[in-house]
Amino acid sequence: WHIQSGTAQSIISEDQQWCGNIDEPCESIEYALMQISIRIGGNETSFIYQKMIGITESKLTIPIIYIEGSNSYVDLNSLKFSGINLSPTSEAKGIIHINIDETNNYIQDCIFQNIDIVNKGGNVIRLLNEDKFNFTVEILNCKFINISSIDDSYGKGGSAIYAEIRDKSKIIIEDGCQFMHCVCNRGNGGAIYIDVDFTTQFEFQIKDALIKECQAKADTTSSYPTGYGGGIFLAGIGDYDPQSNSLNFKGLNISNNSADNGGQSIYIIMNKLKEWCRYGTAGEYAKGNYSDTDSNENELQGIPISFEQFLSLPSDQIQLIQKSLKYYWALPYNEFWHIQSGTAQSIISEDQQWCGNIDEPQCQAKADSTSSYPIGYGGGIFLTGSGDFRTLQNLLYFKGLKMYGNTANNGGQSLYVAMTNVVEWCKYGTDGEYVKGNYSDAYSNLSDIEGIAVNQSTFKILTQIEIQSQQQSLQYYWAHLATLSYINTVLNESNIDQPLHFIIKGSNMIPGKLCVKITETFSSLKMIIILIPLK
Repeated sequence: WHIQSGTAQSIISEDQQWCGNIDEPCESIEYALMQISIRIGGNETSFIYQKMIGITESKLTIPIIYIEGSNSYVDLNSLKFSGINLSPTSEAKGIIHINIDETNNYIQDCIFQNIDIVNKGGNVIRLLNEDKFNFTVEILNCKFINISSIDDSYGKGGSAIYAEIRDKSKIIIEDGCQFMHCVCNRGNGGAIYIDVDFTTQFEFQIKDALIKECQAKADTTSSYPTGYGGGIFLAGIGDYDPQSNSLNFKGLNISNNSADNGGQSIYIIMNKLKEWCRYGTAGEYAKGNYSDTDSNENELQGIPISFEQFLSLPSDQIQLIQKSLKYYWALPYNEFWHIQSGTAQSIISEDQQWCGNIDEPQCQAKADSTSSYPIGYGGGIFLTGSGDFRTLQNLLYFKGLKMYGNTANNGGQSLYVAMTNVVEWCKYGTDGEYVKGNYSDAYSNLSDIEGIAVNQSTFKILTQIEIQSQQQSLQYYWAHLATLSYINTVLNESNIDQPLHFIIKGSNMIPGKLCVKITETFSSLKMIIILIPLK
């Protein structure tokens, strides 16, 4: 039974009794499905084992199945989607496109094959959850074969599945699902891309699935990282609690997947990556059928930083700090156990179950409430002294410094500087080049590098409150600050593509660096405007 999609067609479609031939197509899928039951089974409630729908359009611009709104749900059973070309024109779409709204959804015994998704990109199954509703999606015994797509934005791929998982949300893949020859071009996650809020109660389980010969291909012209996670790419915000058992890949089988830049089968980005890998026995929640003795170490890889930090890193730095997930649960390299001698060390040594590797990637500066002098500053480096530093001599040079995941109780998560002419040092050169290392003006937290314009003796006698009132992010001293003189906002609901327009006037503003975050709470609308006036 044929239906017609699109408006530029020479044949007129119509929902009428005899529609269904390719030269006399029906207008809607719903009517065609009803007519199949009537004409084959005798009435519209008759059960027909197989209903085949043909769409007379070479390229679709909209989803085949679109679900949105409260009390909506998907229950797909034994459907086959084949030979589909999806070409969204305004934003990424899914063949099955679901805007989550507190629903339970089931996709069972379905086949998706020979599908190409181009233009603005998209996925076979696209689960959006911008409003952070709770939902359950179970995908059972489905096959995704020969799927090709391009990324959405910031490398968000997943040719078969893209999902945003938020509080009380659950995705379960089970009963022998297969992902074969799924390719994400110019993005991350050849088959599956998962965006998680790790701070919430969520669940993503792979109980029984095969990911085989899938690929994540890089885009060499992209300004953000691509080509990671040939089978699965998983990232998000916040810190994951391994004891929640929310992430479970025990039923995953991987075979012959590839990725241009890392994680031939799996690539994970999260602060608590090490803790997740070490939970349970020998990486049981992360590894699936990965073999510690026979598999290649680049099959499962990841990086223990936030997703924001990942987006700001160039590929050469990512290559330096990413690790095989096996590294976190296996014996130390070459079975050499390392210990640390002495007290003046930047890496904290500790007698604990997993000690022995030469590096411990996260450093901390902890405060002591009983101390009579200021402590808890500079998670990685604390720099101070007496006298005035002469910037022209270039004797303080941090260009090669790389900072990831450090913490400090009171200031400077990675770097804290207490010296009288810290301002002059920060302004010397271009945009803090001698100070910042791999700090990103656009993506790093302002608290990563902080300081105060006093010498060592003065710093020692200041109270914590006095220090807090005087210290600044070091970026403040070299940043190009924008000044706003006028803002006008026009909301035009009839303009679907661009309903919200801003007119902004001021000085020292740079096009493309205005970030606007809009959040809706009940009947009120809150808007946060963030200016990043950076070169």
